[in-house]
Amino acid sequence: MAKIGILKTCLETQKIYPPEELDIKKLKGGLEQFSRIRVGKVRVIFQIRTDDDEIFIYDIAYRGNSYEK
Repeated sequence: MAKIGILKTCLETQKIYPPEELDIKKLKGGLEQFSRIRVGKVRVIFQIRTDDDEIFIYDIAYRGNSYEK
């Protein structure tokens, strides 16, 4: 999951959120507080928690299964 590492580095060192380079999108509906990174057919659903300085990974699943929770 190199993309998570790149996201972490960007947030730590540059204090930026790089959605275009990493194919990050905000989710809608019941998961609107989360974003996702696409890694091939796999989706990583995550949330950036600035108060705790952490990236919370909610789910890692194949595309068809990742939004069903």
